[in-house]
Amino acid sequence: MTRRPLAAGAAAALTLALVACSTSATTATGTAPITTGEIAPAPTSAAPAPGTTLPPVPATPAGVASTRPTTSVAVPAPAALVGPPVALATLLESPLATRREPSAPGVMVRVSNPAFDRSFVVTLVADGLASLSPTAGWTVTPLARDPQWTPGSCGDTARVFVGRRWEVYVDAVADPGGKAPLEIQLVSFDTRTGTMTSYLETPNRVEWITTALFAYDDHTVGVLFDPRGRHLGAEPPPARDLALRRIDLATGHATDVAMPSLTGAGYRSASFETDGSVTLFVEGDPQRPLRWTPGSSPVVAPQDAREATAGPIVDGARLDYAGLAPDADVPVRDAGGKVLARVHPWRLWSQGGVGLIGWSQARGYFGAVRDDPRVDPMATVSLGVFDSTTGAWTWALAPPARPEDTVGFFLIGTS
Repeated sequence: MTRRPLAAGAAAALTLALVACSTSATTATGTAPITTGEIAPAPTSAAPAPGTTLPPVPATPAGVASTRPTTSVAVPAPAALVGPPVALATLLESPLATRREPSAPGVMVRVSNPAFDRSFVVTLVADGLASLSPTAGWTVTPLARDPQWTPGSCGDTARVFVGRRWEVYVDAVADPGGKAPLEIQLVSFDTRTGTMTSYLETPNRVEWITTALFAYDDHTVGVLFDPRGRHLGAEPPPARDLALRRIDLATGHATDVAMPSLTGAGYRSASFETDGSVTLFVEGDPQRPLRWTPGSSPVVAPQDAREATAGPIVDGARLDYAGLAPDADVPVRDAGGKVLARVHPWRLWSQGGVGLIGWSQARGYFGAVRDDPRVDPMATVSLGVFDSTTGAWTWALAPPARPEDTVGFFLIGTS
């Protein structure tokens, strides 16, 4: 997402302790007492489709959601699969926690208000929980504790929040000697049931692409791979093919779509666009990116400035920075291009990235700058609900009483 930075003086005035995460990194602050609930599973998830065997949900201590496998079930591969069968495993802790690497404890929380139909889901270092100060009417409820839920761990990996329910991310472990391919796990955490699940074969039989994931609907995630096998570290590297796997998070079922051959040319990188298509760069031809829409042949990617400056569609809405004059309000458009709202550009300035994460009932759910940094030198990023009918903002978290009270968090999505 393209952003317009403020003048140097205004930018310097922001008291943001942004962690080095991805485009959802932000901060919250405050010193007021926190209202919390017990960490416990919510109602159970949708039942699996007939014929599917999912692993049981293990009994876990309150507050623990993790990835040590307890049960593993291979889902029969339908004829459409061109890669390995899905290998479901229920986990007791994240792969990061299983490796026992030095890491700060993290916590995932829900920030909710009964006056609104959506809640924010964020992660932060567990020690900062007591300083996370909700405003009147808002409640902070811990969902899970795990080293994966520190802001740095969340931002250092490809991740996507699916269906206001599943946090899905890639865990990749490289060979310390650099001779073996990456070992990849695709992990989901169900915020309703407290269940953590992995989906890929171990060890990997194909090369899974680690750079991006895509939510195709409210229960399906997409991940890319090379169906020809594992090639990282090969000398010389062979030409790679590409395929898309869609995984239904409610059932564990998967389908694959292979891209038509590049006639031996291969590619060196591939990533999702905001519309679900895939852009890839042909090996040896960096000036000729291709665009692949699954189910068709790849074509030369269009040079579309609007597409390059528009955010992803979230609940049928997106921020659109295309062709804006300096300091012009940023429109929120629906999928057809209609303007739903306009947001002051300084609301969306940040070093780590903030923006629209949900849209419902004419309200936008944002990570946004609370006060105009051109006026308030203590302006901070918070969780804000923007009512497009009145132009009013409602803030879920209080500003800091002191700069040292700032708490860094990572904004996951809305539930």
